[in-house]
Amino acid sequence: MRDWTAYVRERLSLPGLQGPAAREVVEEVASQLEDAGLRRGGRGARWLADLMLDVRYAFRTLRKSPGFTATVVLLVALGVGANTAVFSVLKAVVLQPLPYPQPNELMVLWSTTTRGGRGPASWPDYLDWKAQNRSFEQMGLSQGLRLSLTDGDVPEQVRGAMVTSSVFDVFGVNAALGRTILPEEDASDARVVVLSHELWATRYESDPSILGRTIRLSDEPYKVVGVMPRSFAMTSPWNANDPYLLWTSIPASILTRPRDSYSYPVYGRLKDGATLAAARKDMDRVGLGLAEAYPATNRTQRALVQPLHVVLYGAAGGRLLLVLGAAALVLLIACGNVAGLLLARSATRRREIAVRAALGAGRMRMLRQLLTESGLLALAGGVVAVILVFWGLGALRSNLPSTLPRVHDIALDGPVLGTALLVSLITGLLFGLVPAVQAARISHVEALKEVAGRGGRAHGRVRSAFVVAQLALTLTLVHGTVLLVGSYLLLRRHDTGFNPKNVLTMSVSLSGPRYADEQTRLAFFKELVPRLDALPGVREAAVVNRLPFEGGTNARIIVEGREIPPDPNDRPLVERKAVLGDYLHVMGIPLRAGRMIDERDAAGVPGVVINERMAERIWPGVDPLGKRFSYDDNPPHWLTVVGVAGNVSQWGAEWGSIPEAFRPYALFPRPVMYLALKTDVPPATLVRAVRREVLAVDPDMPVTEIRTGEQLMGEQFSQRELMTTLIGLFAVLALVLAVAGIYGVIAYHVAQRTQELGVRIALGASRGRLLRLVLGRGLALAAVGVVLGTGGAVAASRITRNALYGLSPTNAWSIAGAALLLLAVAAVATLVPARRATTVDPARALQAE
Repeated sequence: MRDWTAYVRERLSLPGLQGPAAREVVEEVASQLEDAGLRRGGRGARWLADLMLDVRYAFRTLRKSPGFTATVVLLVALGVGANTAVFSVLKAVVLQPLPYPQPNELMVLWSTTTRGGRGPASWPDYLDWKAQNRSFEQMGLSQGLRLSLTDGDVPEQVRGAMVTSSVFDVFGVNAALGRTILPEEDASDARVVVLSHELWATRYESDPSILGRTIRLSDEPYKVVGVMPRSFAMTSPWNANDPYLLWTSIPASILTRPRDSYSYPVYGRLKDGATLAAARKDMDRVGLGLAEAYPATNRTQRALVQPLHVVLYGAAGGRLLLVLGAAALVLLIACGNVAGLLLARSATRRREIAVRAALGAGRMRMLRQLLTESGLLALAGGVVAVILVFWGLGALRSNLPSTLPRVHDIALDGPVLGTALLVSLITGLLFGLVPAVQAARISHVEALKEVAGRGGRAHGRVRSAFVVAQLALTLTLVHGTVLLVGSYLLLRRHDTGFNPKNVLTMSVSLSGPRYADEQTRLAFFKELVPRLDALPGVREAAVVNRLPFEGGTNARIIVEGREIPPDPNDRPLVERKAVLGDYLHVMGIPLRAGRMIDERDAAGVPGVVINERMAERIWPGVDPLGKRFSYDDNPPHWLTVVGVAGNVSQWGAEWGSIPEAFRPYALFPRPVMYLALKTDVPPATLVRAVRREVLAVDPDMPVTEIRTGEQLMGEQFSQRELMTTLIGLFAVLALVLAVAGIYGVIAYHVAQRTQELGVRIALGASRGRLLRLVLGRGLALAAVGVVLGTGGAVAASRITRNALYGLSPTNAWSIAGAALLLLAVAAVATLVPARRATTVDPARALQAE
């Protein structure tokens, strides 16, 4: 066997290679050479063999420093794990393509005005869009429905849509069993239905004989003609969390709908080679042509084209991208910490590296070896990160808000694992490259003459630069977190206009021929509301067509005594609310003036209650009580204002309030209504009793969307709360990493200057002066980081702008608060090594040299 120790000494016959420390280095390198099986003249070995030697050597080196290795792996795991978890959510919710052929070609077409906004289209406009466009291969129209499925023992309300036959061509999906709707069944009296795979499997136990069977939907017979594939999912463009369970043909009554009756979302598939920009330009051309042909209804109407994916998941995607950006900042900060640790460790390995260089290892060879160590650390951190994400994925799914779409699709699948691996490798390169380059540039002659464990000042400067970068990134993240938390708190404190405490809500859909007559609908609720009022624990019950936060049905109005604008789009737009019972009292909406509507307001000149916003907009500075307006102009059907209510955030807490009018249900008998109950007991305990009373009025009437007022309020803020919480956690983690980073740099700085500090003490320097000296070093680094971070916070303002409520993205107080917080934690992190510097023993410091 070769005497590797003698070989190393023979190759390293240098004057500086003396003393116990030098002998230890020689024996270590000799042991590594023996274990690796290297031979003189091994430079011609194959690349793979060299790589395996590098890996073996890296394993041996890292195994000898378990504390260092565990620390680095944990830091990498935290950074990579955070990014992997957020990316798994982002992929499932946003990046996962729609389950249709060529999903990027699918578009939603809205009816919009030249003043902005978007909404559904009318049947005549849809027909003209379809006939006159040059960009779409196919268009289809739909309208969401709530239908009572009553062909079983228990009535069930299902979410469905009436669609044209072309909708299935737009989505490019055929029935898995049977067929879809035929073109000749469009706008006809043919009552045919296509079932979703889910409904077929759960309600009909996957019975293949379902084809041709007649089922009853809202007390009307429909013939089942097909079942869609399991993978086919279609939702309302307004709610990606509410999939349709069946599709019916468009009835013949649609042919009588006027051009200004906007009720139908339109889907389109682009032709091969057509682009979104070209389609928008094309539909602008069509819109201008319709404006000339039908000026009474289309003078300001246009068609807005949006990708279906953006319509369904765009809002959630923006927030998740912001969270992913915060996680990426945490990863960069962790990389800075790891790079600092590697630089500190390389200072203790200067002799080892010098010996290897003296044995003939070139700089590229050394660089490759050190990067191999970094890569192994990164991969180990990535593996730990994946394990942590795998263990926590179930908890993550269960704690995500129900308003976030496609939550059940979140999985640790191949693309997510591949991303974790890629992020781990990039992380290893990020934190390993600079320390490796610094170490590879060591002069082996000078290094062998140095005291073991002493490094150059260059390492200290580089570590300081890493800490400054960490602090700058942390300030950017903390500033963004302060803004988001402030926005969230402002939004939660915002007066939404109603009191959700002790409120129970649920929906009832009076569809089908039994309730085709408006008087029958009115009779149903007139019988039901007194029954609900009489239930123990119910203080009061009411009925309304739209709950807060859920939008509404709006229409243009004319005002008595004022000139009627010839263009309807120039008339005021007002939300129409239909109520039965004292809805304002049930929901805790204050009555500012006048009275609530009652039975007498359904006859004669009906009375209505308007909100304060409408009073300010229509009759500014004037008492609105007794004023009249109408939703119709030929002839006008005047409504008299009898009360003024407080404003409610009908379209969402972030949107504030809009003009709104509450009128008797008898004047606006909508088929889909919500029950609202004010209770004296926990609302959830009354669900069974309320359902029993509904079935007592109509045994085939199901109730759905059962929610308490707190749940209604919570759904409104759930996604913002999730975003704020996650980014806040990342900011705290970033602060901890920044504290660790600056502590490490100052501790290293003190260790490097032990002799200098000892000399200063021996010459009479006070402990307080030394404390100020070291603290000044830490605060100077923090100050530079704060300056750079302030610039980063301002630069990031474009990203956070759309996520804020009530605050400017460049809020000076937020930046100042984040800066003071960072300086404070930097001072605390510096204090421990600073106090240690004041306890240096001068005699020992000089002996150590």
